[in-house]
Amino acid sequence: MLLIMRALHDVYGFGGKRLWRMLHKFEAQTDLKWAHIEDMYTESVVKRGGSELLYQEFISRFIASTRHDDTFSRMNHVNVLITPVSRKRYTDSAEVTYKLCLIALAQEYKFGAKRLQTVQSMVKADLRAMKERRIKGIEIMNMLQDETGLEFEIVQWWKDKYGGIYNADGMPY
Repeated sequence: MLLIMRALHDVYGFGGKRLWRMLHKFEAQTDLKWAHIEDMYTESVVKRGGSELLYQEFISRFIASTRHDDTFSRMNHVNVLITPVSRKRYTDSAEVTYKLCLIALAQEYKFGAKRLQTVQSMVKADLRAMKERRIKGIEIMNMLQDETGLEFEIVQWWKDKYGGIYNADGMPY
């Protein structure tokens, strides 16, 4: 969700209000059964031209990218990728989140093929940057907090624990 929010902010100028609206649409759908999510995804995203190839690339890159960015392990105070079962849960959670966010964009904001694929491509690029250690999740959260007014409790926790987002050398903790 974080990478989708960044794409929406950077490319389409989504501010705090529109991102909150999307978050509420997402939260309203989190109790849905997987089969229903799949049907909604096919109807709302695939039929509008969302890229299945970019979706598959998201799934394949997600764990690899997360291995190189310890933000999420630090947030959860445990290595979320330590066992095959935890990796599966983490990947399943990311898959559901990805699909629900794209459903919300297609339904709530009437995103068509071009805009859906732009968001998907931005997520792919961010995953690559995370894997190559050019950016961390905490940096994205901090940027979104500064630029949109959204509050991420983890940003303040991170600053309290590490003294900031960045080391003295300019690299993130």
